Amino acid sequence: MIQPLFFNYSNASQNGVNGMFSSISNNVAAGSQGLRRCVWPTAGVFNNLALVLESAPGVGNSVTITLRTGTNAAPSNTALTVTISGTDTVGQITVTDVSISAGDTIDFLFNTTGSPASTISASVALEFVPTSGNKSAHTSNVGGLQTCFIGAFSMIENASLQSFQQQYVATPGNVTALAAASMFANVNANPLDFYINKNGVRQDGTGGTVDTKCSLVSVSTNVAVIKTFTLPVVAGDILYIETVETGTFSGNWVSCGLEFTADNPGCSNLGAHTDSTVSASVTNYSNLNDNDLFSWSTTVDGTFLMRRRGTITPFQFTALYGKVETDPGAAPNSRTFTARVNGNDTSLAGTVTTGNLTYSATGSAPVTQGQIMSMKHVPADTPTVTGDSTWTLAIDTTKTSLISQVAIEMISLVPPTDPWISQVAVEMISYVPVTAVEKTRFFLVVG
Repeated sequence: MIQPLFFNYSNASQNGVNGMFSSISNNVAAGSQGLRRCVWPTAGVFNNLALVLESAPGVGNSVTITLRTGTNAAPSNTALTVTISGTDTVGQITVTDVSISAGDTIDFLFNTTGSPASTISASVALEFVPTSGNKSAHTSNVGGLQTCFIGAFSMIENASLQSFQQQYVATPGNVTALAAASMFANVNANPLDFYINKNGVRQDGTGGTVDTKCSLVSVSTNVAVIKTFTLPVVAGDILYIETVETGTFSGNWVSCGLEFTADNPGCSNLGAHTDSTVSASVTNYSNLNDNDLFSWSTTVDGTFLMRRRGTITPFQFTALYGKVETDPGAAPNSRTFTARVNGNDTSLAGTVTTGNLTYSATGSAPVTQGQIMSMKHVPADTPTVTGDSTWTLAIDTTKTSLISQVAIEMISLVPPTDPWISQVAVEMISYVPVTAVEKTRFFLVVG
């Protein structure tokens, strides 16, 4: 089981400034580590860290990203670090595993040397491998809002429930844990409670619901509370997290993590949203996954910070579920959302028509390392487009490996002198995304 993770980072004032922090939950730089650290709800390892910069640091300059983790303490540097120097814009590390326990905190440290460009814009890809099961994890960093609502997969919060926080499940399974931690000590005994809401019903153990309540009460900084349970969900179910404050919870900045266990190996959910108004007359583009509220753009595939890039391990998107806030209006008005990979439309496209707010699609959209991912919105006629929108994609990291394995087995079972079989296998391996290990094995067998 591998979970691809993505986030982008931007800091407009990091010229020669070290110690700026970011997280998977919040892509904007902060000088205070407590404002960016997040609780991770699932045990496993992080690996395969890849970094892409919008602009090269320049001769004599460098930019370094480091994953930091902590157990009941502020995160500290790990060996998972990438440095990009001079005229380069890409870097990665592939041979290092960093272990993490359920309830540990994580963040990312960006350092610079010399005087690189005054604005550091970076695209980050990372992978998580759980210790057991088909588990994946999502985490948030919530500041200044105690009673609020949080998207289940994009993990953005708001004081009132928004359409974009009500996110679809794209691959079936179970929500199996909530974790919560305060980044600053809660000095009183007032609790902050976290609940899963499924299809509009709070899961608090009453009325036949599953008890998902995770409570922070009089906790120390960075010490996580974890609630485990089994909440079954199917594709098309709507999830969000709600927090309820009793009295005054003084912890201020908190983090919440959600663990999802898929029915099928290698599968996870990838959520995104935008609360900006999209054009009703021309094609617009946005980020395919994120929790930052980027505006839509007429730039094909969006600006640098909107674009996400494929992880080192290839994967496929296999389903798309989304919703908008307003009906597009009478026919022929409609709105079509299409997931894009590497500058091309994929088969994952859904249309919102008159009288509807939702769309869905299934298919296969392979993604390999570094390929750009984005969302395209195409209006038909002049639809009503006010309000926000959200979508969730199903990820599968097993299918590409399976197809490449077929090619490997073909070439290993048939004498390499058979030109027809060899050519078929070679064509399969060239068109299907595979890992470096699989490529090495394949060509060793061929050779």
